[in-house]
Amino acid sequence: AEIKAQMSDDDIERVIQDTARLKAAQAAHDSPEALATIPALTLDDLAKEGLELPNEVGLEQGVTILRHDVPSNGIVYADIGLDLTLLPAEDLPFVSLFSRCLLQTGTATEDQVTLSRRIGARTGGLGTSMVTGVKVPEDDTIATGDELVHRLFLRGKAVGGKADDLFDLARDVLMTARLDNQKRVIEMLKESKAGLESSLVSSGHSYASQRLSAPHTLAGRLAETTGGVEYLKFLRDLLDAAENDWPSVQARLERMRSTLLTKSKMVINLSADGQTLQDIQPSIDRFLSALPEGDESAVSSLESWKADMPSFAASNEGFVVPTQVNYVGKGGRVYQPGERASGATSVVARSLRTGYLWDNVRVIGGAYGGFCRFSPLTGTFSYLWDNVR
Repeated sequence: AEIKAQMSDDDIERVIQDTARLKAAQAAHDSPEALATIPALTLDDLAKEGLELPNEVGLEQGVTILRHDVPSNGIVYADIGLDLTLLPAEDLPFVSLFSRCLLQTGTATEDQVTLSRRIGARTGGLGTSMVTGVKVPEDDTIATGDELVHRLFLRGKAVGGKADDLFDLARDVLMTARLDNQKRVIEMLKESKAGLESSLVSSGHSYASQRLSAPHTLAGRLAETTGGVEYLKFLRDLLDAAENDWPSVQARLERMRSTLLTKSKMVINLSADGQTLQDIQPSIDRFLSALPEGDESAVSSLESWKADMPSFAASNEGFVVPTQVNYVGKGGRVYQPGERASGATSVVARSLRTGYLWDNVRVIGGAYGGFCRFSPLTGTFSYLWDNVR
């Protein structure tokens, strides 16, 4: 209002005309000549056959081992997978903390600083990651989203001559990580809580998208429970428990380790050139011999997750966060399990994202972003945008 009061009638008229020209330019479609200047691939540019990597599957000392003979210049890449479906639903939100404990609390013989230096000096790195995947139906129809693969991987790499060090480190962190290190656990929980709160402010659209999938599939419920808004609520309660009821938190972490270290449910993935795979075999044998047998009768808890995991209603909801930007989303299931989704559906979703939503929501509407997502696996569709309040 102050700026307008200082403007003359001619100034105001000029702003009106400039605004009208801007809106007309924003709404105008690109000419065929302009579109033709955009580089594009033809079908002849695309390989008709997918890349197939060598894959040898075997069973050694009760553990499933996958080997991939690929050029690696003498480096071995090792992934040790723990089956998270062995855990009850109530333990799943603890997995992120458990995975950090493996590498950040120290071991029975060294503190976290010494462990970190040992990893850096003797390997090319050692870390953890979670893999969650929805099983694809054999007939390529829309999946229910309830049949999952959910694993925690300890991943590392080293030159072949350091394979002993790599697998010794893996053994130490898996079997002797200091799950009783209350001080470090509280520090990690505070870091995770602060990071998630900050991420909600800067990346609210991602959490909105995740929340939209929660009512429709078990995979969506799992993602929300272990990494969404619901997980932030859990983290706050867990931090309080770690500070005031530590024995119960430690006991749960110890029980999770005992459950997950079951040889018959583990999988090891090795990638290296043929000679390196042969050279590191003694290291693998020694590592496997050190692992506990665990509960060989353990079975997947996946079916019980459907009843025990928190459910989310497909209803309108909102969350107050300290930001000047609104993150808005809407979504649902456009294809039901058993139906078939044409490849054209993904083309339409991409056209909406790069065409209508970009032009009308982002350019003309002034939103910071506007996009949509379609899952050809679970049949869910969502669109989101963010804008200043």
